Amino acid sequence: PLMNCAFVPFDHPVRPLKFLAKMLMLGCGVGFSLEWRFISKLLVKFSEMRGPITRLSMIVRINVWDDGTYPANTHVVEDSREGWIKFLVYVIKRAIRYQSVYYTLDKLRPAGSPIKGFGGKTGDPAKLGEIAERIYWMLFELEDDYIETYYDVACSLGELIVSGNVRRSALIAVGDPDSTTFLGLKKFKNYTTKPWRSYCNNSVNVHRFDQ
Repeated sequence: PLMNCAFVPFDHPVRPLKFLAKMLMLGCGVGFSLEWRFISKLLVKFSEMRGPITRLSMIVRINVWDDGTYPANTHVVEDSREGWIKFLVYVIKRAIRYQSVYYTLDKLRPAGSPIKGFGGKTGDPAKLGEIAERIYWMLFELEDDYIETYYDVACSLGELIVSGNVRRSALIAVGDPDSTTFLGLKKFKNYTTKPWRSYCNNSVNVHRFDQ
């Protein structure tokens, strides 16, 4: 409640995303840097986290069994902000390591339920699963487009916050002025296939005024 805006450099595959999700869920606007001086560090850590590749990996939503239980390896998402963040971090780590994810949203309150803390009513909890699965495959399939992929993951987290009905998402990405990848992220043609990019503003960090 004491923070209005926050900032985080993307210099690690997981920690900045966890911070970004947490701050957004608390109603804090977040800026994040995709400058190469940070992304280069992320790339190294990402390579260290990668596990042996297996195309059998998957992310699957599990429904409760008739006896009220789940398979032993099912991640049961808790009905809280902390529960959502824990689930997202779990998905991110498993995707980077080429590991499967089995999860259930059965413990989440249904759409239209009252939100006691912030007021209003909840959105459809299925949106959490939809965006988590999108993020999983973004990171699972990541090869060399680190700037674009991590930008899309951050924007997807912003979309998730808005889908909760009462929180607003405020994101701004900072990149290098000579990065053609970063400068092309907001091209209008991208909004057709990647509409989540509309949840973020972009800017560049210049070191000379003549840039």
